[in-house]
Amino acid sequence: MGHYFTFKTVVKSLLTFSLIFFAGLLYAQQTNIQDYVIFGGNGSCPALGQTTPASPGCAVQIGKGTTINGGNIGSYGLIKTTGSVNVTGNLYSGGRMELSDQNTVTGKIAVANRASLDGIIFQAGTNESLNGDVDVNGNVVIGGGTVNGKVTHPSGTTYSGPAPAGGNIIGTPVLPTLPRMPAITTFPAAGAVSITGTQTITPGAYDKLMLGGNKTLTFSGTGVYVFNSITNKGAVNLFVFDFKNNPTGIFKIYIYGDVNLNKSNVQIINGGDASRIYAETHGTGATSSDGASAWFIANGSGSSNVQISAWAGSVWAPFAAINIGTQTSSSRVVGAFWSGTQVNVGGNVTINYKPFTDFPPQTIFPYYAPPSNFKVNNLIGAELLSLYQNPTSTSNLSNIFLLQNDSVFIEVIAVAGKYAEVLNLLQTDITNYGLTDLISNGQSNLIITGKYPIAHLMNLNSLSSLITFCRPLYPPLANSG
Repeated sequence: MGHYFTFKTVVKSLLTFSLIFFAGLLYAQQTNIQDYVIFGGNGSCPALGQTTPASPGCAVQIGKGTTINGGNIGSYGLIKTTGSVNVTGNLYSGGRMELSDQNTVTGKIAVANRASLDGIIFQAGTNESLNGDVDVNGNVVIGGGTVNGKVTHPSGTTYSGPAPAGGNIIGTPVLPTLPRMPAITTFPAAGAVSITGTQTITPGAYDKLMLGGNKTLTFSGTGVYVFNSITNKGAVNLFVFDFKNNPTGIFKIYIYGDVNLNKSNVQIINGGDASRIYAETHGTGATSSDGASAWFIANGSGSSNVQISAWAGSVWAPFAAINIGTQTSSSRVVGAFWSGTQVNVGGNVTINYKPFTDFPPQTIFPYYAPPSNFKVNNLIGAELLSLYQNPTSTSNLSNIFLLQNDSVFIEVIAVAGKYAEVLNLLQTDITNYGLTDLISNGQSNLIITGKYPIAHLMNLNSLSSLITFCRPLYPPLANSG
């Protein structure tokens, strides 16, 4: 039978023009990635092509003594603080949230518990100052302090903590729909010339950037700069972004491998600001000290001078983590930091929200490449075919597939009377098929659900005598961004 491309995201985008009721929850209009000063962990982390992050996994973790001024902080997984943190924006988690003692949060707290876990979904310590509403899909425990908004959680869940000024409400929590991650850029080719010392460069393609300390690199003029990797060492190096009196110009820094800025300062001159600087790394952490971080900034740099910081601009790392600072000294960064796996702020860092503003507007578009004529005549359908053909495009595909490493959860609909034969074949022939992690469909004798290797998807097309068709096991609408 033919499979038609249905533009699932058209439906999703139309629904988010208004509030969405789903499974007893109330989902508000979708947020954009530019709304976030920090976002870590996409909807299927770790997905195909991503490096599994260090503890605490697919998350945002913020260390003691950090101040974050403006913007939302978000994750599809965990948001965690490990010491006293001051946040002036909102905290939005698709999973769980753990706050240590002495946190100050000016904005709203929302915790979606997408996996419908039992236990404590939002836990906070003592001496907390929570000034906005708290909406949690699960149990809430706050050790002490003040809660100046209302706390809302569903029937059957509990709240333990200080009396909220707005009341302890058993009802429907209002949860923002988390954003789509940025598109993954196809980089121009890198160059053959490495940079090791103080110099001025213009837009173009370079090999490795390796500054040994006390060096100054000037980016002369807006445009695209491409590197194979960045590995700095030693004392503080200075990056100068010279807009050359073109305040609306854009610096785009593309890095194929990992980025270790070590100790750095950034200075912006002759117009422009951090919202006009964008860096994207396709590193997997293979060369980093923890084996999982594609972008690293050490503390011990940055200045109170408004024009100087340890980094300025937005950073997007789709395949591995971003690490900002340690607790041994202090630093200041300006911009926004988005990772497909984890953002870890080590501590004693001041982050001022100044996101990149030149992304195209978020319009309605498909999450996967449609087939020609919007139809395919095969058993696996257009969506699984696109996944097979584009297995690394997980930034968007994670919103429509349930991915796990090199596999995807699918539903196989057997021909009547062939259920047992299909189930046995798909599980026992691991060379050609390899179905695992079965999910029960009750009394159904047609639908087989489980985890299946992406590389073997096309093999299902040869089973026309056994299978009627196949489809992805779709994430619930409310669980995707």
